[in-house]
Amino acid sequence: MLSTLTEPYRGAERLVIGIDVGTTSSAVSLSHLQPEAIPTIRTVTSWPDSPTESKLPSLVLFQLVWLACSLWSAMQFDATATLSSSLGGLNLDSSEQQTTPPPIVPDFEVPTLPPHVTIKRVYSSFLAYLLEHTRSWFAEHTLEGGETWDRLIGSAQVVMAIPDGWDEVQQAVMKEALVETELLGDEVEERIDFLREAEASVHFALKGEEVREWLTPGALFTVADLGGSTVDVCLYTYRCEQISPTVQLKEVKLSDSVQAGGVFVDRAAETLIKAKLDGSSFASAEKIDLIVSLFEEKTKRRFTGSGEMSYIKFGHSNVTDRPHGVSMGRLSLSSPEVESTFATCTNEILAAIQQQLRIGSEKASHVIITGGFGDSPYLRARLRRFLEPSGFHVVTSDDQTKKAVAEGAVRWFLSSAIDSRVVRVTYGNNVEVRYISTSNSHLGRPLLQWADGATCVPGGWSTIVRKNTVLKSNTSFEQSYTFQTPSLDWLSTFRAPLYVYYGDDHPMWCENKEGGLLPDFQCRFQVEADLSQLHSSLTPYKSGSRGVYATSAEVQAGQAYYNVEFRLRLFVAQTSLKARLTWREGGIQREGPAIVVLVDSTDRAEGAQVRRRLPADVVAEHA
Repeated sequence: MLSTLTEPYRGAERLVIGIDVGTTSSAVSLSHLQPEAIPTIRTVTSWPDSPTESKLPSLVLFQLVWLACSLWSAMQFDATATLSSSLGGLNLDSSEQQTTPPPIVPDFEVPTLPPHVTIKRVYSSFLAYLLEHTRSWFAEHTLEGGETWDRLIGSAQVVMAIPDGWDEVQQAVMKEALVETELLGDEVEERIDFLREAEASVHFALKGEEVREWLTPGALFTVADLGGSTVDVCLYTYRCEQISPTVQLKEVKLSDSVQAGGVFVDRAAETLIKAKLDGSSFASAEKIDLIVSLFEEKTKRRFTGSGEMSYIKFGHSNVTDRPHGVSMGRLSLSSPEVESTFATCTNEILAAIQQQLRIGSEKASHVIITGGFGDSPYLRARLRRFLEPSGFHVVTSDDQTKKAVAEGAVRWFLSSAIDSRVVRVTYGNNVEVRYISTSNSHLGRPLLQWADGATCVPGGWSTIVRKNTVLKSNTSFEQSYTFQTPSLDWLSTFRAPLYVYYGDDHPMWCENKEGGLLPDFQCRFQVEADLSQLHSSLTPYKSGSRGVYATSAEVQAGQAYYNVEFRLRLFVAQTSLKARLTWREGGIQREGPAIVVLVDSTDRAEGAQVRRRLPADVVAEHA
């Protein structure tokens, strides 16, 4: 199964692997990049017990992970000794995450993982299974494939497709799970990218001839990612910036998410079927579950809404109960009955799409439908009847032979086509601002004395980049910070917290007067770096003074401090948060890598060995 791009690859030989862990199916696509050769994308077309399928069946499980607001995917596959033994033979269900910050849908039961089994362990085992069998498939279908895989896997790029709303919390677990497979070589973290499933689907859709007919610079379009077995529907709007030599897209509006995925049709069908079979011999929980499962597998996916009867074959042909709609082992459902199971979520999807299509005075011209629920003939027909009379064009894909998300993830890496993204939260820092006695906002707050004698107020908010800002993928934001410290022993293990704000306004403070974090603020990350190179360029100052150099005796007596100044560069428009630190050393600007790690939001990040002071040029904002 090949999908060919048009431009020769110019770079070192390497593998690119796209992984989509879905709720009903999972898939892997890959590209073997060779210098001056036109890249091809191949999707793994066979799996154990599924020798002719590119989609690997997954079971549906809801697992709460982080802040009581995440749902995750896992899988149980009887034929796979690796996964079964790792999970202790557990029969787990799985599902994609319901994102932060909205709560989980109340009606959905979230099973608890057994003791000593973490979601990271589940994912690590599952990902190891996917990678091991991808290698086997590649070795079997590629000349010298095994040798090529073993030679290149240590430099392979992995692109994980993730649901909308998964942030660095979930990404960190997935990244650690990939590392723990021990199948990707060393320094894996730098070779892992995350891409929203809808974006991956866009890249898959962009290869179609129908899309190329209207996708021109300036074209505005909306993507509706309609989850087939998830609770959410995600909407994105992009503007095409260029089409040559590669397509470049700009996200122009913050994505919307509505709880109206295909799983709600299944829930409505369950209610309908229970009512029809109430009082019959088929009303047991086991029989209802079987019929609902058959409804999801066949009836929901085939229903067109054209008035046809639907029949669910669940028993022997000699089984009949006409008062309850059962004849010859089949449950009969009229077209209005089946349509009623679609009603609520379809109406919510239509309303959400209508809202997303409006961007100021502009409106998108096309709507690209992706996701498992988007394959529904009935839903497609409803979307066309709703949108096309108003001048919108509905674009769908009929290519069901492969898993579009996995291939789209590889296509994204090869083209890097999402040029701009909308920042989803405000990033900033909890800082200390210089005390102003005449400022009402400073009254009643605790005061702190700095080593240079300055009086400061803790709990100030320093914004690095605001929510809803549209940024190019290579854009970075910088903020200056000053630390005063009596010791430089910590320079090699520098740590500083990084906060996020979920609100829409522009606050001056992130702490109340008692020192507690205000609502919508969280300390989510910690930036770690090695600043030991700064040591030789730092000069000790006399404690309690500003700019007065300390003597050797004062340094020995602990009566000195150092001013450590640096700038934090934050890259927030990429698929995962990245940071760099810059500083002046002997009059020369230096730059070094920084690692962004997650911290428990219930704790304060480490880095208490130093204190952060807001730059003088923005102190006035807190007056």
